[in-house]
Amino acid sequence: MILARLRRAIQEQNWFAVVLEIVIVVLGVVIGFQISAWGEARADRAQEQVYLQQLAADLRATEALMDST
Repeated sequence: MILARLRRAIQEQNWFAVVLEIVIVVLGVVIGFQISAWGEARADRAQEQVYLQQLAADLRATEALMDST
């Protein structure tokens, strides 16, 4: 009796809808990861600019120090 109900429930299931829902969820997760990676890359580029500006300032200061001695 239980097996018959289980078999009937499986047969009546709309498998296209199930697969479509799984695909939608997977795509949502992938898009979420991509957005997160994009944000991190953007933050990394901004930090890189800060480092480069600091490095340039340090080099100018070192050059000025070397010229004065």
